[in-house]
Amino acid sequence: MRILCACITTIILLSGCNSSQNNQITVAIHNVTLLDAYQQTEKATVLINGDTISAVRQTAHTPEGTTIIDGKGKYLIPGLWDAHVHLSYYPDLNTDYSYPLFIVNGITAVRDTGGLLDAVLPMRAKARRAGVIAPRVYVSGPLVDGKQRVYAGLNGRPNISIGIDSPEEARAQINALHAAGVDLIKLYEMNSPENFIAAAKRASELGLPITTHVPLSMDTVDAALSGINGIEHMRNLEQSCAVDYSERLSARRKALANGKNKDGGDLRSAIHMLFRPDAIAMQDSERCAEVIATLAREEVFQTPTLTINTYASSPLAAEKKWWDTYVYLPGEVQEKWLAGSRRLAERIQANAPHPSSRAFHDWAFTMVAKLQNGGVKIMAGTDNPIGFLTPGYSLHEELALLVEAGLTPIEAIISATLRPAEFMRIQDKTGTIEPGKWADLVLLDADPRDDIRNTKRINTVIKAGQVFDRAELDGILAKLENRAAQTLE
Repeated sequence: MRILCACITTIILLSGCNSSQNNQITVAIHNVTLLDAYQQTEKATVLINGDTISAVRQTAHTPEGTTIIDGKGKYLIPGLWDAHVHLSYYPDLNTDYSYPLFIVNGITAVRDTGGLLDAVLPMRAKARRAGVIAPRVYVSGPLVDGKQRVYAGLNGRPNISIGIDSPEEARAQINALHAAGVDLIKLYEMNSPENFIAAAKRASELGLPITTHVPLSMDTVDAALSGINGIEHMRNLEQSCAVDYSERLSARRKALANGKNKDGGDLRSAIHMLFRPDAIAMQDSERCAEVIATLAREEVFQTPTLTINTYASSPLAAEKKWWDTYVYLPGEVQEKWLAGSRRLAERIQANAPHPSSRAFHDWAFTMVAKLQNGGVKIMAGTDNPIGFLTPGYSLHEELALLVEAGLTPIEAIISATLRPAEFMRIQDKTGTIEPGKWADLVLLDADPRDDIRNTKRINTVIKAGQVFDRAELDGILAKLENRAAQTLE
């Protein structure tokens, strides 16, 4: 018997139940292969009680009225995360579009790594409302940057940051963000060492996970020792792995001092262009091993965001097949993205990538393998919607790039399941397929161990016990496409 999402209203009502309410089994997945960080188990049965996994067994009795899913020949993984998104980056691309696209792609949780509170807090609240098709949403609030902010609403960059100009101000801003209820802190690239360390210390005292761009004024080792928990994009890691890392740090600090009257975003870009190519050309394997050992020892997670780190060399948006994903976006966004993507494609066709862009591309892939082999925990994140990265779809491309960089398919799946849960300190609730954990699951029609791109072969998504079979997922896409088409008229 196969009764799959017979009535979505019934499933929504059932999702409010839990294991303490009559111990009622609401969903059973039979004869499926389980794949997570700890198991690769065949012919298993997973029982769901409301929004929680109640049992994982080889065989199990299923009471009358249970929604039964036949898992024969299929593969069950934990719900995926995109651990680096910016939900408010493009106001025209609102959560009426992005949230369903995450769910359709098996992404049951996202970590927003930079947005003003008045934008992202309502977005998080919306995701928690009953009946809304949405992932779990965790927010950092604004980037906590230096006085010269990168994202200050100038020169085409949105305003998604706040600036700090003293250790006292750093502590006050962290206190305010904590009081507002953020889930993590994002420290940014133009901070001074004193302000960065003060902010990190206060966030640690308040129990908030901290991720960051390593400031241009700091070495990666010093940043890691300040109490941070993560680094995004491997930002400025190449500087710390250079043979002359100490001299380079002094030179960057001098460039920052000389540019104190410039726009923060423009100054940051200029320093990257000036210092990054030489740093990549002068990598020191012994020094880099020391840096990686520090990151592993201090348990500093890395979110490589290869989908955005390869934008200058091989942008996903330059591929015409990627443009098909734009049909689910609002009309104004479609038009802007298609125009920008066509320009990218023309540029790529006309000119080979600049040697420095290709060198950074190659360095990023090499570094991911070194980090993984060195025991540093890797998280999958994309930076969408920056770089014309369509919400949801871009995560599967990131997983493929991580495998290309050296992770095994199972390690890539772990990077998008258990690792984000560990960073957010909720691994007791999610990230693996175990009794007592949230019923956030993805059923695949093909084995991702054979090909990581099989994570796109989605049969069913379960979010908090709510079942979306393939017909339901296709229906969501059809509604999005129709709604988007109406905005083009």
